Amino acid sequence: MTGYNQLAFHDLNEDAVVRAILEGTATETGARFFAALAENLAITLNTNSAWVTEYTEKSRQLRALAVCDNLRINDGFK
Repeated sequence: MTGYNQLAFHDLNEDAVVRAILEGTATETGARFFAALAENLAITLNTNSAWVTEYTEKSRQLRALAVCDNLRINDGFK
């Protein structure tokens, strides 16, 4: 994690949230991008965890691309 962009709940607005998430993921690519996205979602939205998933239409299921729990990426989560 390169920056800590946590916002107070009352400060949350669409522009601030998007800007903070973009700043936190701008330098990442590939699988690390999804981990950074989950991490920055949790930080920015001030939550304990965040998931980034992919929806598979054929099976109608979600597949976890990244899970951040208590500001730690859970690499073993399936």
